[in-house]
Amino acid sequence: MGWKIDDWRREALHESSGVLFHIRGAAGIGIPDDFELVPPADHGPWSPARLNALKTELRAELPAARAENQRRRELATLVQSHAGGSTSRAASLIAQSSGNPVTTRTVQSWLISPARPSSRNCPAWAVTALAQHQPQPPTLPSAQMPEWAQSQTRYVLDKAGVELADASIADDRKLEQKWRALMPPAAAEAMIALERKQTEFIMYHHKLLAADRAALREATSFEDYQRLASLKRDDITTADFMLREIRQAIEQGVEEFQATDKAQ
Repeated sequence: MGWKIDDWRREALHESSGVLFHIRGAAGIGIPDDFELVPPADHGPWSPARLNALKTELRAELPAARAENQRRRELATLVQSHAGGSTSRAASLIAQSSGNPVTTRTVQSWLISPARPSSRNCPAWAVTALAQHQPQPPTLPSAQMPEWAQSQTRYVLDKAGVELADASIADDRKLEQKWRALMPPAAAEAMIALERKQTEFIMYHHKLLAADRAALREATSFEDYQRLASLKRDDITTADFMLREIRQAIEQGVEEFQATDKAQ
């Protein structure tokens, strides 16, 4: 397949070029049979002939994409109803029923928008395997969760690590495109590195301040504040490390993100 299509968001990633197209058509849910491909403005002009050729390719893949998107939505519903919203729990249940090795990151890659680079096709056997288990009660609201369940590490591990890493990659690509369109290569690369470093510095310290404020709110004494602040700062460091690992796996196409993705 040459396209990764999200019929809900009306987006289509052309895999060979890496260009994300928007799809315009009649109002409603999903991609209509009669549609127009809208290329991103920062990729230069596209000839009508080229766009028509791409539309023909995409239209041929729509039936399979619609079936894949339906499996993805079914799995998302089952993760909530049968695994309490936990992708790690869902991975364990799917592996248990199917006999196939399944990780938390695998489940997250099945759930993320198919038009994202980290997305992988959701196999039918995974949906069937999870549906075999009994429904689970929903996860408690965050205010009632124990301390460990409110951590950034837990959120990355069990909820949105793949999505966050994918968003980080997309932000970097936009940054690179912005500067490379404005100045010569050497200067552009210097500005890319500078802005990336500044953004990382600002975001990291923003997280530290948020951790300290949270520790102040929750602490019952100065000693308790010190303990909580240390735990929350360690949590931030661990979560950032995990996100870097996920991002590296996505960019290198290794582990759960190997390019052997076929719907089953």
